[in-house]
Amino acid sequence: MYARVTHIRFPPSIRSEVAGVAQGLVPILREQQGYQGLNVLTDALSGEGLIISYWETEADAEASETNSF
Repeated sequence: MYARVTHIRFPPSIRSEVAGVAQGLVPILREQQGYQGLNVLTDALSGEGLIISYWETEADAEASETNSF
């Protein structure tokens, strides 16, 4: 299993919206070859977070970076 980590920054006041948008990616990601799962980690005080997506192979993880989602 491979993980793709995306660092995000956002106004702290919209933390719940950020998590909702990230979870909205799940249906799109499920259509991608090798998709295994998604975690969204946010720090409301700093307005920063991580979106971690899991992939079956390294090639699947790399291919996800070239998609427009």
